Amino acid sequence: ATMQTSMEKAASDHHSEEKTNEYILQNLTDKENVLRDQSTQLNKSYSFYFSNTLADMNLARAYEITRVQVASATAGKTRLEGELKTLPKTFESLQTSVQEAEAKLAQQQIEIDEKRKAMKRNQEVLSQALEFFNSRLGLFFERESHDGTGFRLKATFTCLGEDYSERASFCIDIDGGKYVVNDCLPEIDSEEIVQRLQKTDDLSH
Repeated sequence: ATMQTSMEKAASDHHSEEKTNEYILQNLTDKENVLRDQSTQLNKSYSFYFSNTLADMNLARAYEITRVQVASATAGKTRLEGELKTLPKTFESLQTSVQEAEAKLAQQQIEIDEKRKAMKRNQEVLSQALEFFNSRLGLFFERESHDGTGFRLKATFTCLGEDYSERASFCIDIDGGKYVVNDCLPEIDSEEIVQRLQKTDDLSH
């Protein structure tokens, strides 16, 4: 009987221990669920906080970009307003410059036309003189190359002598601002003639 009682007591104690363990396990499970719920809520709070913080940062960045754009637009407006104020003066100055240039161009054109007319008159006079020299005096002028570096004037008389059959010629050049007479046919002493030409600068003598 005593042994049976001991076994019953041991069985009862074991059952009580199982109950206690089940209680402890349930309690731990409940606490774990509570902690899990709290963790979930905390994560949601953190997510909301970080989402709001990111949104605030994006908003601040957008605001700064807009502020810079407004400042740039304002500066551009101010610059354009300043340029618009100076445009009338600039246009007036340009218009004056154009008018002065046109007047100068017109004056230059008048001078060119006058020079052309004078050159034409001189050419006509020279042509008449050459025609007179050719037909009346038998004197011809021609330009010929000299030393391969320039040109000189050659004068040829074709109607000399009693029967107008003799010829004579000479070449005249300018070197260093002085007349040079050479290649005279027939040969003559041209020094005195050249000295007189240097003094008078007149070929008619």
